[in-house]
Amino acid sequence: MAPGVVTWALDLRSIREYVAVLPAAGPEPEPDIVKLESFRDDAVALVRDGDTALEGGRIDQALSAARAGVQRFRQRRAALGDPPQALRDLSVSLERLLAINVALGRAADADVEKELSEVRGRLSTAAANLPAE
Repeated sequence: MAPGVVTWALDLRSIREYVAVLPAAGPEPEPDIVKLESFRDDAVALVRDGDTALEGGRIDQALSAARAGVQRFRQRRAALGDPPQALRDLSVSLERLLAINVALGRAADADVEKELSEVRGRLSTAAANLPAE
């Protein structure tokens, strides 16, 4: 009977070793922050390209880049919600889009102005809720 006990003990040891290498169940994965930051960097580059184009007198190119930047920041906000940085980035890009429309001699887009007002309001609320440093 002793040999059976020893064999059983060896099986338990091998089971323990097998269980030890199993991955532990963890929390749900977070959104890919690196991907979101890269997305933000691309959007910032678009806005900067628009600024450069505006300074160079290429207003149509500036308008196209500004619209693309606004769209990217809208997508980022949709993915992240309303953290202050996402709101600030969208606010700045909307302001630049309005400025380019003014440079073109166009009336400001009422929808863009309304969105800018809403984003600024949310940004003020978010900033007021931040802990004091």
